[in-house]
Amino acid sequence: MSPEISFHPREQKDLNKILECYEHEGGTSVATRFEDEFRASVERVRLNPRHFPFYWNQRLFRRYKLKTFPT
Repeated sequence: MSPEISFHPREQKDLNKILECYEHEGGTSVATRFEDEFRASVERVRLNPRHFPFYWNQRLFRRYKLKTFPT
């Protein structure tokens, strides 16, 4: 069974701000594309969490980079 994923309220607030920024700068379609890609990536991580590399060589967090919206 795959683990359930939840977000800390601060991360949810950050996500909301990112969506607002994309909507303001690029329009609703850009914000929607970001949200769709983000949700798809969360689902990939949920289904196979050990598939992704560790973040900065530590063993607590793993990293997944969005393809269309890199950091």
